[in-house]
Amino acid sequence: MINNYDANSDRDAGSTKARALEITPGMYPHNYMSDVDTMDVFKFKADGTSSYSFKVRPSSAQGLLSLQAVDDDSVQLGQSTAPNRGTVAKLEGLKLAKPGYIYVKVSYDQYEAKGPYSLAVGVGDVDSPPPPPEE
Repeated sequence: MINNYDANSDRDAGSTKARALEITPGMYPHNYMSDVDTMDVFKFKADGTSSYSFKVRPSSAQGLLSLQAVDDDSVQLGQSTAPNRGTVAKLEGLKLAKPGYIYVKVSYDQYEAKGPYSLAVGVGDVDSPPPPPEE
């Protein structure tokens, strides 16, 4: 059975800011998107002085992940797509002018390449997440 829960939680990350799954800095190896769950939105508290990094890696060598980060006012802080299939997509240097939330939207670029992915978030530079475990 496929576990559709995200980031060590008991629920799926929503596809909107209002349904975003709150996370703290760390490594999250179990996340999943499918044909009906095409975007995951995560949020994390930023202190207004630090810069943050967010990285994702697909399980499939064919997977191509994209990221977009926005603040509480939906102002875009950055966007990125992995440089090639099966590799890490990353947003680095995410920073807010004052304490608040950063929302990161994760999606697959290609319809046929859904499935598990891993993510890492943290202050400064973070290690790239390892590939997610096989289902």
